[in-house]
Amino acid sequence: MLPLDPKKMRQMLKMAGIKLEEVNASEVIIKRETGDLIIEEPQVMKLI
Repeated sequence: MLPLDPKKMRQMLKMAGIKLEEVNASEVIIKRETGDLIIEEPQVMKLI
C-alpha cells in the first residue's frame, strides 16, 4: 500500500462521498492462526 497522509486520504474520500469517523481505541487485536497481532495506540477510522 502506498503511503498516504491522513489529510489527503480524508480529502479523497470526501470527494468520493465517503465519510470517516474516528474510533477511540487503545488496542487492536488481530487473531491469526500463527498467533495474535496486537497493535497498541492505533489510529482507527470507521467508514460511515
